[in-house]
Amino acid sequence: MVPNRLFFALLPDAATREAMTLAAKSIALKLAHGGREVPEANLHLTLMFLGDAVPAQDEQAACGAAESVSSDPFTFALDAAGSFPTAWWLGQHKASPELQRLRKSLQTAITTRKVAYDRQHFVPHVTIARHPKTRLATTSIAPVEWRCDSFSLMRSSLAGQGVAYEQIARWSLRSRVEATAAQMSLI
Repeated sequence: MVPNRLFFALLPDAATREAMTLAAKSIALKLAHGGREVPEANLHLTLMFLGDAVPAQDEQAACGAAESVSSDPFTFALDAAGSFPTAWWLGQHKASPELQRLRKSLQTAITTRKVAYDRQHFVPHVTIARHPKTRLATTSIAPVEWRCDSFSLMRSSLAGQGVAYEQIARWSLRSRVEATAAQMSLI
C-alpha cells in the first residue's frame, strides 16, 4: 500500500510557536537531551493519528467527519515538560477539558464514518525533541498560552534527515449554533 500517513492536529500561530520554541530551548539548556530538536515549523499537537497508509476513501471520509465537528474556540496552556522513551514534550499537568471535548467530538465523527484511527490513550503534547539520550522528569514550565480556533488534517512524509508536514485541510472551530446557521444558509 502507498504511504499516506495522516493525522489531525492543532497548529500554533506564529507567536505561540515562538513561545514553544523559547520554552524548549530553556529546558534544553538546563538538561542536554542529546537528541534531535523538532524544527519550529513542525511544532503541532496531534489530536488523532489515522495511520501510515490511509486509503483515499478514508481520507475523504475523515474530511467529511471533520466538517461535522462542533466546538467553540478556546484557549489552553502548555504548563509542563517531560519525556516519553523516544521524545521530550511540552504538555499539560492536567488536560484541558475543552481540548478533551474537541478530541471526543472528532473521535465520535470519525467513528460514525467508520474511519480507522489509532485508539491509544490521548496524551495532549507537543514533541520538542526526538530520540533523547536522557529522560526529562515531568516539570512545570512558564505557561505557553494557545488560542485554538481551528484544527487541520496533516500528511507527514520523510524528507532528508527529518519529517515534512503538509496541511491537507483546515476547519475553523464554531459552536453548534454557528454550524446549524451555516447549514441553514445552504438550504
